[in-house]
Amino acid sequence: DNLICALYFTTVFTIAAASNRRDQESLDETSAPAASADETDELEGVESGRTGSVNVLEGATALAASACICFLGVLTASSLGIKGGDIPFITLYVVTIA
Repeated sequence: DNLICALYFTTVFTIAAASNRRDQESLDETSAPAASADETDELEGVESGRTGSVNVLEGATALAASACICFLGVLTASSLGIKGGDIPFITLYVVTIA
């Protein structure tokens, strides 16, 4: 289980880093003239569309999704009669969904 998680997260972070570099390169090619430091600070959160906070709906959705995935993993392990198989099945579903 730990090996699967390690490989999964290594792959996800590698893909994210490559995607971030590609996005940054495309932004550098199409960027406008340099802005002042104050303008850059103000626009930093606006351009990315993120303000650094999570609203209640997003948090509730994430919690509900994780509860459903955990329930499905426990249900699968118990229906197959595999003791201690909850976490491997939960990991399997999370990796499959991602």
